[in-house]
Amino acid sequence: MLRLLIETGARGLVEVRVDRVTHPVVADDIPEPAREGAGYKIVATRQQSADMLERIRELEQDNRRVREMMDVESQRVTLFRHRELRVQRELRHILRFRFYDRIRIARLEACARRQLGYHS
Repeated sequence: MLRLLIETGARGLVEVRVDRVTHPVVADDIPEPAREGAGYKIVATRQQSADMLERIRELEQDNRRVREMMDVESQRVTLFRHRELRVQRELRHILRFRFYDRIRIARLEACARRQLGYHS
């Protein structure tokens, strides 16, 4: 059995055990209980180990890209939410000003009626 320490970007050093296999292992070759109980033990040739490590690197790169895309989308959502809140705040101000403008206009009209002598 051969043990290799391999550098894999985000995970650091990973120890991989390599058993030499003289024939390809097919799922039917492994008895059912061993297949269920030994999920943590991987038997692979050197080439299979290299292929698996390359695939792990690719998946880690994909994960990084997806995380970066999620960060960008999260920033966009946050920015959109801030803009939405600002618009809502401005609309509340407008409604409040409309209300007070109506009151002012009503007071001005009442004052003008009194001054001009109109009584409704």
